[in-house]
Amino acid sequence: LPPLSGSYPISFHLSKQYDARSVIGAGSYGIVCLAVHKPSGKEVAIKKIPFVDIKTCQQTFREMKLLWHFNHENIISLLDLQKPQSYETFSDDRMTSDLRVHLSQGPLSVLRCQSFTYQILRGLKFIHSANIMHRDIRPANILVNSVGELKICDFGLARAPSSENSPSMTGSVMLLAYCPPEAVLTPGECTTAVDIWSTGCTFAEMLSGQKLFKGRN
Repeated sequence: LPPLSGSYPISFHLSKQYDARSVIGAGSYGIVCLAVHKPSGKEVAIKKIPFVDIKTCQQTFREMKLLWHFNHENIISLLDLQKPQSYETFSDDRMTSDLRVHLSQGPLSVLRCQSFTYQILRGLKFIHSANIMHRDIRPANILVNSVGELKICDFGLARAPSSENSPSMTGSVMLLAYCPPEAVLTPGECTTAVDIWSTGCTFAEMLSGQKLFKGRN
C-alpha cells in the first residue's frame, strides 16, 4: 500500500473480497487502511492490529465482543474479521477523519458543537443502556465523515461498572485531560457518569479549540 508521509510501504494481507487502497492512519493501536468491499462496492476502514503483548490482545478481544453486539448509527460498526498468523484485522465503517483533526483547525461553530455533542450523547445513551462504560471518550475516538455524521470508536477500555475484575481507573487508563475526579480518587466506585464528564470536556474543547484541563498532573 502507499505509505503515510515519511514512512515505509505497508503490507496488508486481505481476503479476495477486499481491494486495499491506501493507508489512512497509524499509531500504537495498529494501522488503518482504506479498502473497498468488492461485493457491495462499499468503502470500509480496515484495522491491522499486531499482537505484540497481552494487553493489546485483551483490549482487541474486548472491543470485538462489544462491537459484535452494538448496532447504532453513532457507534462504529464491526463488519468483518480476519485472522492471519501474526496479527488480526477487522473492517468497519469508513469515516474520513476524527474530531481531533477538526479541532486542530480551531474552534467549531456553535451549530457544529451542538450537532456533534448531541450525536455523542445519543451513542453514549445506547452504550450505557447496555451497562457499559466507554472510559475513553475524547476527540481522537470520535470519528466524523464528510457530511458531519459522527461515530464513537475504540472500545478497548470499555467495562461494566459492576465488573469485579476491572482494573483501577486511574490516569494511566483514562487521559487526565478527560478524566473525572472520581476515576482518580475512588476508581472502584465509577459509573457511566465518567463518560458524561469526558463528553463535557470534549464539548468545551470544541467551543474553545483548547483542552479544558491540561492534564499535567
